[in-house]
Amino acid sequence: MMKKWLLACFFISGASALTYEIIWTRMLGWVFGTTIFAISTAVTAFMVGLAIGSFAGGRWMDRQRQILLVYSGIEIGCGVIGILMTWILPHLSPLSILLSRHLPESWTLALRFVLFFGILLIPTSLMGATLPTLARYLAGSDEDRGADPAKVISRITASLYGWNTFGGVVGALAADFFLIPKFGLSAVGTLAGLGNLFVAALILALRYAKGDRGVTPEPKSEEPPPRWLLLSFFLSGFCALAYEVLWTRVLVFFVGSEIFVFSIILAVFLSGIALGAWVCHSFITTHPRPLALLATAQGLLGVFGILSIVAIGTLEPILSAISKTPRFQFFSPFLQYMTVLAGSSIIVMLPATFIMGMTFPIYVRLGTRGWRTGESVGTLYAYNTIGSALGSLVAGFLLLPFLGLQRSLVLVAAINLVLAGQAVLKTPIPMLKKIATFALMLFILSAVGIAPKNYLLAHTYEKHYGPLLFFSEDIEGTVAVAKETDYNRMSFKRLVVNGFSMSGSDYTSQRYMRLLGFLPSWLHPSPHKALLIALGTGTTLSALAADPNISQIDSVDLSRSIRKAVPLFAEVNHQAWLDPRVHFVLDDGRHFLLSKDEKYDIITFEPPPPRNAGVVNLYTQDYYRICKAHLNAHGIVCQWLPVYQLSRADTRACIKAFINVFPYSTLWSGFANTNLCLIGSIDPLAINVESLRKKMANPTMVSDLHRMGLETPESVLSSFLKNDASLRKYTQEVQPLTDDHPELEYSFVSGPDIDEDWLFKKRDSVADLAIGTYNLKLLHQTKTFESLMEEFGAYYFKDASKAWQMELVGDRIVQIAPGNSYADYLLGTTNGALILLNEQLLKNQSNDEALLSRARWFRFHGKWNDAEKDYLAYARRHPESSYALFSVGVAEQFKGNSNEALQWYKAALQHKPDLQLRTELENRTRSVTPLQ
Repeated sequence: MMKKWLLACFFISGASALTYEIIWTRMLGWVFGTTIFAISTAVTAFMVGLAIGSFAGGRWMDRQRQILLVYSGIEIGCGVIGILMTWILPHLSPLSILLSRHLPESWTLALRFVLFFGILLIPTSLMGATLPTLARYLAGSDEDRGADPAKVISRITASLYGWNTFGGVVGALAADFFLIPKFGLSAVGTLAGLGNLFVAALILALRYAKGDRGVTPEPKSEEPPPRWLLLSFFLSGFCALAYEVLWTRVLVFFVGSEIFVFSIILAVFLSGIALGAWVCHSFITTHPRPLALLATAQGLLGVFGILSIVAIGTLEPILSAISKTPRFQFFSPFLQYMTVLAGSSIIVMLPATFIMGMTFPIYVRLGTRGWRTGESVGTLYAYNTIGSALGSLVAGFLLLPFLGLQRSLVLVAAINLVLAGQAVLKTPIPMLKKIATFALMLFILSAVGIAPKNYLLAHTYEKHYGPLLFFSEDIEGTVAVAKETDYNRMSFKRLVVNGFSMSGSDYTSQRYMRLLGFLPSWLHPSPHKALLIALGTGTTLSALAADPNISQIDSVDLSRSIRKAVPLFAEVNHQAWLDPRVHFVLDDGRHFLLSKDEKYDIITFEPPPPRNAGVVNLYTQDYYRICKAHLNAHGIVCQWLPVYQLSRADTRACIKAFINVFPYSTLWSGFANTNLCLIGSIDPLAINVESLRKKMANPTMVSDLHRMGLETPESVLSSFLKNDASLRKYTQEVQPLTDDHPELEYSFVSGPDIDEDWLFKKRDSVADLAIGTYNLKLLHQTKTFESLMEEFGAYYFKDASKAWQMELVGDRIVQIAPGNSYADYLLGTTNGALILLNEQLLKNQSNDEALLSRARWFRFHGKWNDAEKDYLAYARRHPESSYALFSVGVAEQFKGNSNEALQWYKAALQHKPDLQLRTELENRTRSVTPLQ
């Protein structure tokens, strides 16, 4: 019974440890920025701390009698220091700033690493001592003291290791799926500390209830584990964490880079290890030939490591088959996403991680000499953990940048095969069998060597995006540039980071990215210094560079590869990277601001979507306060707000965080109500119309503005959506997004959730913002046009049952703004769009989407006879479609055939349309007149 209680305690301890790692890594991101450096600092400190604690603690524990008393003290230390660390880490920014600002740049990174590494080392060393401590107690009190100590200790260690690891799985999942979204980072870190204190209290209570008299100290071992075994376990740990880094890098391509992705990947990785330790520990401790087991396990790890490359290459068709099963269709969108995410991780990682779990008790059995449990377990665990820390660092900083993903996986698998060969040499089997084993290993490596070097690339990026113009892997991620064709048959280039399409040279991206540079420069009376955070395609950079008054532009981005890819977008960034006013900085935007004293007239940023892991740090109230401290008088901050990727609650929380910091805030439309721009300042905002007119006449801007549909000051003013008062009223009942409560990072949105009524049906007047004369009639026209464009854009994201509403809005747009390039693109009425649709229908006449899109093309060009033919063709395929019959009626009404239109409307009513379409049809049947 005592053993079961101790295993339960170790389960809770494991949950607390993984929770600490998650919390502290996020908090280091506030200080260092969301860089690989912050993550590596946390992971390395954890691993090295565990190694130190297990190595030193294991030896010390062999000399102790009151093991449970010592263990409860360790848990108290973990809990108290863990809680203190949770509350101290967020307040270390001033110290980091001091190091960054007053020391040579070459020193600051190393000193910050030493500082935070040293701080984290204290609690993690205590955590490392827990495994050898409990193993020592259970081995010392084991009833079967006369048994083989290697078998007993390996069995006990496997059981402890499995329960502790599974506790880590539960801790990681609970933290990211429930606790942090509900209570915030600081509260959850405190809860983890309380978990340690609870374990300590429970241990003390058990000790008192059982009347524990302790265990007998063990004499010093005369035979330490052999060096070859320690080296093997070290390299085994190296391979394990290297695999995790590599697998994570490729899995995010298929399942995204939201925080849930990393949680599930970690959970599957640890679950496999825990299962391997649990399921196989009895078999391992009784098997007569443990060396043969080790050789087999390492050989299987090498094979599974290589097979994971094949699994990744075949992942998409497997997941596609799963998603088409009838049962899958009944899942909620969130459950579907989780199924795909977990399924991907299991297919790629679980076979290998199961074997990894088996190796731990094998090494313990082979390395145990006598009953010096603490020394044996502590030493072996220390070597394995140091190897793990090194594997994580080497994979991220060396293997991926220099070898790439596929060759890195092959190299790590080869190390496993070498370890298998080493174990074979130590195994007392006939030489012929050894030779046969090595021949098999060489055959496996040779087979891999002749495989296509771009196998993974061809089955990931190229399969999704076609042939690539650029591909690069660095320590921060994978960057690719692909050339594609949009729905207007316009060629464009797409920037893909870690498998996620970030931006591109397409029309949609160009409009909002240029406005992120144009708007603040137009609103500021006289900007001279500008800061751009997140370089992307360089489009926003070119918009800033188009203002001749700006004398300095600092462009900050995390990735070297992004900077290398920018020249490929020269057609949209106008080679702004060559402008002598531009200074490029390789850094996290938040950390850059923390480490510098400079102030700016404009700070604008277009970070990745806020639900991507770590990016929320650039959308919080705490971050905006940092930005505010770096503004000159009349300074302006401009924030991209992609509402189509957010829930309504998320949108409100983002806006609330912004307006809580900037007393004067406004909201502007970037493109069709899906990409918005928040503009904030510490001084009242105003836009001088005459100054704006002159700036817009700048030859470097004219062509870009024309393509954006912004030819006049009135068209710019019509992009205005909300004033400060409206923003505050809209968000008065919500809590702001903060560092400690990053709910947005944990939000799941299955589809667009745009608050259409608030955004485009209640637009505020721009009169209080605009200074000078402008054409009121033209402003009204352009404002109506913008509202209709936003309404069309919002309907575009809805299901097909709302297509009729989108088309009615499109009819109005082409009437009030014929030939507008902005409208032509969004409506899909360019000549290229018709060519593309005809090509698609020629290949597949049953392509309903292409058929309806062509019908709309004819409709918006006033070619009602052609439009009607396509609508009728669709109606013949879908006779139950009220929408198709309604659209035919609209065509007849536009042609002046009222009676025919009436018949089609009545026919549509017979097919049970939804309430909104039924109301529209009933209104039209009561008074059908020809439309002009």
